[in-house]
Amino acid sequence: MPNLGNDTYLHHLDLGSAPSPGDMNPDPAIRGVESLKVHDFAFVLRSDGGWTYAIVADRDGDSILFVTDGVGSTKFMSRRHWSSGVRTVASVASRRKGWVSRASDGRGASPTSVVRGDRGRPSKLPLPPLFVAK
Repeated sequence: MPNLGNDTYLHHLDLGSAPSPGDMNPDPAIRGVESLKVHDFAFVLRSDGGWTYAIVADRDGDSILFVTDGVGSTKFMSRRHWSSGVRTVASVASRRKGWVSRASDGRGASPTSVVRGDRGRPSKLPLPPLFVAK
């Protein structure tokens, strides 16, 4: 598997997917959100109350535009909504720890199925050009 150089990209999720246990940083602090750059991934609160995996499409000072699915739907988040409506991707170390515990107790995906895609299937959406291995 290529090193994509982006610790926020989760191979087992497509844009618009709900997070798996351990994917999302539960900390509502905005310092993590402040560090997001264009092409970083995060989780955005949907109007139905669920969280969805999204990519930062644009940043303009205290606002972020996210693409929230494979057809190009977007969600604009101003700074005043970051603490309630945006969560960063959990650190690589905590995600690895989560894979081990879920794989060992039989309740979740194994590291192999996580790498292959949701429920062991390859991702349905093509990777953005930034992430395509050469």
